[in-house]
Amino acid sequence: MRPASTLELDVIAEGVETAAQSEALRAAGCRVMQGYLYARPLAPAEAARWLDRAGPGPAGVLKLRG
Repeated sequence: MRPASTLELDVIAEGVETAAQSEALRAAGCRVMQGYLYARPLAPAEAARWLDRAGPGPAGVLKLRG
């Protein structure tokens, strides 16, 4: 996280599976995450339905539970 911050780069944490991992990443300054904690892999039709339910957040970013 620190090298990316120094270079003013955004970081996306991938493979987040547990709340403990999410909390540790947040404590380290990570604000964007993806992984099974938020959503399992979906077929295209299922993904479209999921996106419809989730709705857009600020600047088109999806607000995820978790």
